Amino acid sequence: MGESIAVKGNLSQEEVARLIQSSLGRLKPETLRSYTYALNNFAEYCNCSDPGSAMHMLLSKSRGEANFFVLEYLKHLQDQGFSPSTVNARLAAIRGRVADARMVGLVDYQIDVKSPKRETLKDVRGPTEAQFQRILRYVKNPTSKIEHRTRAIVYMLAFMALRRNEIVSLDVEDVDVHRKQIMVLRKGKNVKEPKSVPSMTMVAISEWINISGLTDGPLFINYDPTGKGSNRYSATSLYRMIRKIGDECSIKNLHPHAFRHFSITEALDVTGGSTRKAQKHSGHTDARMIDVYEDERKDEALEVANSIERKWIK
Repeated sequence: MGESIAVKGNLSQEEVARLIQSSLGRLKPETLRSYTYALNNFAEYCNCSDPGSAMHMLLSKSRGEANFFVLEYLKHLQDQGFSPSTVNARLAAIRGRVADARMVGLVDYQIDVKSPKRETLKDVRGPTEAQFQRILRYVKNPTSKIEHRTRAIVYMLAFMALRRNEIVSLDVEDVDVHRKQIMVLRKGKNVKEPKSVPSMTMVAISEWINISGLTDGPLFINYDPTGKGSNRYSATSLYRMIRKIGDECSIKNLHPHAFRHFSITEALDVTGGSTRKAQKHSGHTDARMIDVYEDERKDEALEVANSIERKWIK
């Protein structure tokens, strides 16, 4: 049997462009950003002006040709030194668009190139206690609007274990001061769900709302120094804010997710190692993720090594 070929020999760029637009429109904002970046990178590799042209070129190939082309792209990414996670995300963006093209009858094949295996080891270390004390001193007494925004965000990261996308997607209407709750769009969810807020964090949020004068719309806004107006604070801006705090507090490579690591480890400490409570706190759907934090917190391997050492070295 000959190689499978494109079902529609007169496949047009317009059809492919519409397909990509419709396909990407179903994605969550975070995934959309990742896949858009991935498809732009693929277009650059293909020497095409845009993702639509690149995908049109790929979909016009036979099954064998298309898979061989993606295989070469995989090797290119690996040669560039990209991590397995990045490579997998870029391949997933291409595979997904080809799968959609197959679903609507533009081609009758799929991309069979396998993603490289990822390392399962996860670094879950957050700021040390001394480092976190410096961060608390840095945000403790805000005076300006930006400083109030910074304190509220740092408290939500550190004391509620929220992800940065969960924070920047919040609206003023999501805050219930009287019930001490916020409505959060958790990772992988389509509907916001309530999450209780600890007292001092709610005070920080309330003071931010009061000083900012916000009554609706995004809870955290970006103050544009050019005076073009305010809009929703982005995940990228939040990341830069945390990196700046790290620089100011002499903490290398501080990033938003480090606060989540810190918060989950602290949850295990204050609950006496209760993985169930720590899972509730973090919002992880897989309890096995908490075991990684518990292993890091207790370092049982070090306990054993110290015991062996003490036995033999007097």
